[in-house]
Amino acid sequence: LAKERLSKKSVVIQTLIVFAIYSMIKESLIRANIMEGVVTTAWLFPFIKSVPGLLNYLILALIVVLTNRFLNKKWQLLIASILATAFYVSALLPLMASVFSPIIASYSYMAHDEIYQMPYGWQVMIPAYLTFAEPVFAAFLILHFIWEKLAVENFYKIVLTGILISLLKGTLLPLFIYTPFMKSDLTAAIISESQFTLEFLALGMLAAFFWSWYRKA
Repeated sequence: LAKERLSKKSVVIQTLIVFAIYSMIKESLIRANIMEGVVTTAWLFPFIKSVPGLLNYLILALIVVLTNRFLNKKWQLLIASILATAFYVSALLPLMASVFSPIIASYSYMAHDEIYQMPYGWQVMIPAYLTFAEPVFAAFLILHFIWEKLAVENFYKIVLTGILISLLKGTLLPLFIYTPFMKSDLTAAIISESQFTLEFLALGMLAAFFWSWYRKA
């Protein structure tokens, strides 16, 4: 969807943009590290620990950019996505873990135990709310690149954006795939898992609603 606008930029810039968007939707660039720092007061260690994951995302972003550069048909992109997933799970994740585990272990002395426990008070909730700006910004950045390519009425654009954001975050499919196999009661499992699905459906739909309003203003 973003290919038409992104392809005008170099492969490096495209890769960095896709990497930034995906990392921010996953809350892995800033938010997760800050929140771990808040609850443990180990501010630097979370950022050190996040390096292999972010490198994984950077490599995935490059794969996405390159495949979209040479492939145009939807069935080709579907196959490429399946192959990229297999590569990520079977090769990239184990490789990064083997390379970075000793490095991260050498900095483990910087880790602290949690000083706040659930239910969290304002000390945790305020930064949690503020740092949620990270995926919100990513959602608006996505809309900047794809809005014109969603060739449907605005209502459907809003719904589709909610679904897209949930898929990118990874909260939509687990609701249907994982919940039947969870150890808890099925109803409790669905309620537990659906909170994250609804969170990012709402994020995508609200971002699209305000983007639509902004475009008309």
